[in-house]
Amino acid sequence: LFMKEFLEIKSLNILFLILFSLLLIDSSLIQATRSSWMYPHTGGPSYFSHTLIFIFLFFLIRSNFPLLALTSALLVMISIKHGWFVVGFGILFSLLKYKDLKKNIWILFPFFAFLYLYTQGDVSQLSLNQKIDLFNSVVNRDGAEASFHLQNKENLIILIFSFPLFFFMSKRLKGKNLIFCNLLLFLSILTFIFGLIYNFYGAYIWPHPGLVALSPTRALMLYQLIFWILVIREVIQAKINAIYKISFLLIMFY
Repeated sequence: LFMKEFLEIKSLNILFLILFSLLLIDSSLIQATRSSWMYPHTGGPSYFSHTLIFIFLFFLIRSNFPLLALTSALLVMISIKHGWFVVGFGILFSLLKYKDLKKNIWILFPFFAFLYLYTQGDVSQLSLNQKIDLFNSVVNRDGAEASFHLQNKENLIILIFSFPLFFFMSKRLKGKNLIFCNLLLFLSILTFIFGLIYNFYGAYIWPHPGLVALSPTRALMLYQLIFWILVIREVIQAKINAIYKISFLLIMFY
């Protein structure tokens, strides 16, 4: 439903083609980051939050404010590691798109959820050495799942080169979808730069274990998803025979 609204495609055949193409995009740009609509682990907070992300995006594109309030708060409370970037992106997108204050009241729900979790994770009582030890412990424990500087060099190169490609592909969009992609690209680049520097040097500057635990690499799951949706859109809109389009997608993803 999100892709139907986002790409404005009515053909079910094309939508199913896109869905099956997106099955194997996990870790394609960012190592250990899942963006596929299929999640391999069921029954845990990560599974439910991952599923909620797609529902949240659909309500965001459809401007369903009551359900945006509900899903955004649930995303933050169930797994802030998976939800903080997507919800934060949704808040900024809503503020840019809607100037009417009444349409942005839903933002209060995730805001209070963030505020509640912040009060539960106070590390101000810890000494500097304890903060540094916790900081390094989280970095070493999560590895490439949380830190860009621990990712494969190949993934980092591909990710960096994907940014300008994303920009040129998104220029073909219009209206709210163009705003959506431009904002996503801007926030993703900022998150990448901050995550790369902070997780590497943060222990010597301002060690806060909670910031590392938020996992800037996983935060880019939305960027990875939209990037491949735009790539598939380019293939589908190419003026070539349908059999070549399908063959190209099969080679690319399978």
